[in-house]
Amino acid sequence: MKTQTLVATVAVIIVIGTIVGVTYYYAASPTPTPTPTPTPPLPTPIPGIQLYVQNLTVWTNGTVSFKVTLYEYESGVLKAVSVNNTRYSWSDGSSESADMLKGETRNWSMDVGSFNEGDIVHVVVEATPEWGSDQAIAQSSSPSWEMKVTPRPTIPMTITEGAISSIVGQRCIFLVVVEDEEQGQSVKISATALGANVTVYPQAIIPGQVGEITVIPDKASVGKNLTVTVNGERDGLKQTKTFTVEVLEGEDDLAQKATEMRDKFIPWLATKYPELGISNETKWTGTIVNPRILVVMHYIFLSEDWEIYVTWHVTIQPHDWTRIYLRHRFTESRPSYAFEISSVEAQGEPHAIEVPEWV
Repeated sequence: MKTQTLVATVAVIIVIGTIVGVTYYYAASPTPTPTPTPTPPLPTPIPGIQLYVQNLTVWTNGTVSFKVTLYEYESGVLKAVSVNNTRYSWSDGSSESADMLKGETRNWSMDVGSFNEGDIVHVVVEATPEWGSDQAIAQSSSPSWEMKVTPRPTIPMTITEGAISSIVGQRCIFLVVVEDEEQGQSVKISATALGANVTVYPQAIIPGQVGEITVIPDKASVGKNLTVTVNGERDGLKQTKTFTVEVLEGEDDLAQKATEMRDKFIPWLATKYPELGISNETKWTGTIVNPRILVVMHYIFLSEDWEIYVTWHVTIQPHDWTRIYLRHRFTESRPSYAFEISSVEAQGEPHAIEVPEWV
């Protein structure tokens, strides 16, 4: 009996010793460090607006219309248009292709029902690789005023149909006038063009006044088409006009010759037309116009009060004429005077000519 008790006691001691030893071993062993899971990289943010919805107009009769332009991306596909969360396919409101290339613009217009005057209407254009959106206030009828915008010259020479040719640093000038049934109220004028420096003066006009918008393309815009958007607004009603400016490689190498041609007229004008206030003391700022024209050169000079549009024919006597066209700034939208020297080589005297329509 004593032997059995001794055996049992020894067995218990052995079990307890084993447990203590195992516990000590694991307590003394270092805890393995888990391998961290790498964090996936964040997507690169897309700078700016890539799909630009513009010229959004909404009428209470239900007509919704706008333009959309693709920036930066090389191509995109227009899929659908949502108007206040009601979805329509792109083809419901446009016969133009849904496939777009960088710099291209598409139009969309559709009768979607009716709105109350003053309703805020949200429009979302679904597309790949990026959507665009805008909102506008429903208007009850056409405004009593109309904004008209004219580039200088009125019929520019271009490579791309419908576009205005330019080079970096050129002053692309747009003239704004308002025709109004309510003569006393002014219309606010604003303008934008991605890739260019834009100035507007004055920023509000009434009938009889002329606003000037100057768009100067920057270096990053070479080889691209810029969209110039001009807005007129009064009492919450907006009108929008758009123009395309193509930016070409090139430099202004005509300034010296253009100044020489202009100065052939200045002393004569000071004597024959002193009421214009143009003299040798008048200070001018110049810019090339129609940079791709090689036979007849075009240049514009601006003083505080006048625009002188200079052209000259690069050829031999007796067809080496030069002409200028004078427009009074901020009151005239086209020249009111035109003068010609029939032959520069023959040193002919300036004389008045009829103002052509194109200028």
